Amino acid sequence: MIVKNEEKVLEQCLSSVQELADEIIIIDTGSTDGTKEIALKYTEQVFDFQWINDFSAARNEGINKATGKWILILDADEYVKQDEVDSLRNMLNLTETDKPVGIVVDVMNLTGNSLTSTTGFYQSSGTRIFTNGHGIHYENKIHEQVICQDIMAQFKVSFTVFHSGYVTQIAEEKKKSDRNMEIFNELKKTGKKSGPYEDFTIANELAAARKLKESVYYYSKCIKRSKITDPWYSHCCYRLIIIFKILKRYNEAYAYIEKGLQLWGQYTDFHYLKGAVLNEFGMYEQAVKAFETCLAIAEENGKQNKQFWLIDTDTCRLFPFISLAEIAYMRKDIGKTVFFLTKVLQENSKSFIHLYRLTRLLLQSEPPDEISRLLEQIYPQNQPFNCYIVFKVFLELGHELLASKYLDNCKALNLSMEANDMVRYALLTRNEKIASEWLEKLPSNSDSMYSNALIAALASKNPSWIYQYVKDSSQPYYDIGQYVICILEQNQVEQYAGNHQDQLYALIVDLFKLGYFEEFDQLMNLVENEALLNKVADFFYEENLLEIAIQYYSALINQEALSAAGYMNVANLYLSQNEEEEGLMFMQKSIDMDPAIDRIPYLISLLSDTELISAYQDKFADLHAGYNQLPFIKNLNA
Repeated sequence: MIVKNEEKVLEQCLSSVQELADEIIIIDTGSTDGTKEIALKYTEQVFDFQWINDFSAARNEGINKATGKWILILDADEYVKQDEVDSLRNMLNLTETDKPVGIVVDVMNLTGNSLTSTTGFYQSSGTRIFTNGHGIHYENKIHEQVICQDIMAQFKVSFTVFHSGYVTQIAEEKKKSDRNMEIFNELKKTGKKSGPYEDFTIANELAAARKLKESVYYYSKCIKRSKITDPWYSHCCYRLIIIFKILKRYNEAYAYIEKGLQLWGQYTDFHYLKGAVLNEFGMYEQAVKAFETCLAIAEENGKQNKQFWLIDTDTCRLFPFISLAEIAYMRKDIGKTVFFLTKVLQENSKSFIHLYRLTRLLLQSEPPDEISRLLEQIYPQNQPFNCYIVFKVFLELGHELLASKYLDNCKALNLSMEANDMVRYALLTRNEKIASEWLEKLPSNSDSMYSNALIAALASKNPSWIYQYVKDSSQPYYDIGQYVICILEQNQVEQYAGNHQDQLYALIVDLFKLGYFEEFDQLMNLVENEALLNKVADFFYEENLLEIAIQYYSALINQEALSAAGYMNVANLYLSQNEEEEGLMFMQKSIDMDPAIDRIPYLISLLSDTELISAYQDKFADLHAGYNQLPFIKNLNA
């Protein structure tokens, strides 16, 4: 392996192969952290190599030092499954090495925001094991490939390498995209012709750098120059669809979806993408069918021990369950929402936002003991992470009883708690002394310090918190702090019309969640900003606190200040109660204000009046003419 500044991931990699490898050879290209110290715990063969912007040169340096019959290539941000180690060693011992042999393995690329919040896998494969000698080496400065001048026999084995390098946090820390693009730019200057695989890798780097239009060019170029059987071909199609969706180039996205379904319809990936596009157009019934198809494929193929995804494991269950939960909640079908959110967490228990949404709904219908019993099935409390995430969600929800219970569980496991969480817990339990102690431990001049100090000031009716902690006049929270001081000192207070509405919104919402209702009302009574009032109303709608949401929506309607999104929420509330006439009326009002691509098709699917249907078909055709040739829009207009 070759390494540079890999102290965060190297231990996991080396510990996973120490029972598999007879020798470990590490080529260090300039580490300045603790990488070498970690490496030396596992092997004495750690060699320095001057980095020359050439991955193959570094790989080949390691190969030249290898003495074993077989070579396994790994990166520091990869690791292997222990339950496959013995079978691989047995297979290698039975395989002749007098001729060049390459072994292809699956590579599961972890996706998500960090190593502790991965959401799934992105599957690929590659030749990672090969015989030593026989002239086998690497070529290409970047995205290097195994080359053998003789004919090399190749076969695939049941062995998996897990790769964390595509996890957002790690990719950002390593600035991989910038580094790789620098090498690509050097190669361009040489005038050397590239093949379709190089197009694919360049497109990946551009996409990772959010240069989406440029990445489309290289993905499209790769597809034109590749065969359907090339291992990267399906990945190109899949990634193009995602990028076209982001760019709102739905015609091109759907064309590739239809192609993907034709070629790989036995897998879930392109069915999910079809549902995702239909969902964005408000074609909810058809979207639900596509997501249910994903679940059916996963269940049926799973019974037969067949693979049911082609590229991304999340398209089998996780993503469909998330989408189905969102559609169910839009329809205010709380039973189905709870069911699908539970399924989401069974697939990915580390998703805080979905745990929050589930517990928020459960608290409105179930007693605390029953909620704890349900959560124990997904979050056994003998595991530290489970204790922490459940404590944190009840803290965020402002439920003192359950937050206290799970904090005790965290303490029983000797978990160190974050200062921000403990300040919030102290505010939730009305303990000013503890809040003050933990507030001192927060990073100075941080948003968390400012916002918690403001809450403490309002809760204690004592402006000294603001004088002590909210002193930086360049901070958005400073203006709000001065406003709060006027309230606390009972000075004449005018309605707040400051520019820092996001910070004020966060403060208002936190006051409500923590149960400071009087203080919440104090601020809300002095807010005149219509956008902020709409945002607060939408907050109550999303929290399923519908009576409060309706009060705000009604006031905004009377002031002719309700947003298009608010009118759509009101429409869905009426429709969920089978009050169709009122629901359709509010939906039409929403469309008149903002005829977004999802609203008109959704309305047409609900209408029975042929004249109205025709009128809104014409409206969509005029406003969104670029999408009229999409098959589901053509059917809508038929």
